[in-house]
Amino acid sequence: MEPSWILTPKPNPQATLRLVCFPYAGVGPSVYRPWLAALPAHIEAKVVQLPGREGRWREPALTNLGEIADRVTAAITPHLQEPFAFYGHSLGALVSFEVTRRLRASGGPVPRHLFLGAHRGPQMPNPHPPIRDL
Repeated sequence: MEPSWILTPKPNPQATLRLVCFPYAGVGPSVYRPWLAALPAHIEAKVVQLPGREGRWREPALTNLGEIADRVTAAITPHLQEPFAFYGHSLGALVSFEVTRRLRASGGPVPRHLFLGAHRGPQMPNPHPPIRDL
């Protein structure tokens, strides 16, 4: 069976908005568990689950942003019932931004809102040296 890229922890067929959440690096869908109880009844949460995380921990993690965005875009498209919004945090902000770009370029549905947290805009220069070499 194909591992699930998109989880719907609390299905809500009557929802009028789907909120797709993209976790930050090193965590999985459970990081959004507290949100489920706090969301209004008209919102259904869906969460992206990348390889190497939680239920997919046996799979090798992906390390190329372009490949992640391509694969998430392919996996998420059947789940995009309009209207929907994306929320990405840190690495999830980058992935959700790139998925939105791919959806727009293909003429597919795009999120009504794109909420990004814990990352500067892609057009903003990084004033700090990379920490990956520390």
